[in-house]
Amino acid sequence: MGLRLIRENSNTPNVTNMDDVRMVRYAYGGYNGFVKGKGRELACEANGNTLTINSGVIVIHGWEVEIDSNGWSMQVSVSDATTRYFTIYCEVNLSMGGTASIKSISDTANYPTVSAGDDLTKNTNGIARITLCQFIAQRGLISECVKTIQEIPYLCSQLEIMNQRLKEQGFREASVDNGEIVLNGDWADASIAGGYPEIAFVKSGKLVVLSRLKIVTKTAFEQSMSNWLKISSVIGKLADLFAPNEDIEVWGNVQIEYKDSHSTYYDYESGRIILHSNGEIEVRAEIYKNLFYTIKEVRVNFYGNGKYPKIQGSPLPVWIKNFGEEA
Repeated sequence: MGLRLIRENSNTPNVTNMDDVRMVRYAYGGYNGFVKGKGRELACEANGNTLTINSGVIVIHGWEVEIDSNGWSMQVSVSDATTRYFTIYCEVNLSMGGTASIKSISDTANYPTVSAGDDLTKNTNGIARITLCQFIAQRGLISECVKTIQEIPYLCSQLEIMNQRLKEQGFREASVDNGEIVLNGDWADASIAGGYPEIAFVKSGKLVVLSRLKIVTKTAFEQSMSNWLKISSVIGKLADLFAPNEDIEVWGNVQIEYKDSHSTYYDYESGRIILHSNGEIEVRAEIYKNLFYTIKEVRVNFYGNGKYPKIQGSPLPVWIKNFGEEA
């Protein structure tokens, strides 16, 4: 049927070398190089006319080659007065039943380039190579020995490097959760249970995106006897990293909730959020309506893009430009 369980329960081995090589290559993330922490990690040492590559494990397309504790050594001629540039490389040859060797090649002008050869995951009878080190030799004296093979990084290390580089480039998010936005005291009653507050500014280099702003508050507004509603409050402060060079206004939608003994009603009015150069986030809205009932709470929901808000529909990103260099 063309189907097999690779590691079936059997006294007869049914796992091929290629099965293991494929698994090893995945385990090493597809990298070629040397294995961290194994032996002396192929440390290269020159002593007179002798070069030694110390113990370690080399990986080429999932095929592992180990140099034992004795290391691998070669000698250069003490009588050769010509300056020679040496390249040392490891070769895996599957065309001869599977062999591994370390070889050297030299040139009188520059370090020789070694062909990488075949992709051994595609060519099961191919030959692949990886450079280990380079050095210069003249009259039996080895100098400028440099290990060229790279370590295979751990995945966690790669992620740490990636996150650090993103942070250095300014790819960050400011939110209440991560402490980049601090809510003021009069907005401390903003409901968390209902999914609020939702405030997020995403910084990418010199550009910041207001990706969402939703807050429900019960105290940070004024309602007059004539049912005139006013909101003019600094709800919180952005970290300095996200503060603009000058004040920026974004128009949006303020939703108010009020109710009587039977039902809850909602209304929408235009409002604006002002991002001050000192990092303060201010919400302003003035609503002149005959609101016949006491307002229970105010929901600040900003919709739209730039100064042209969409009153209906899902919140859209607001692209906030004019941000300076990385703080």
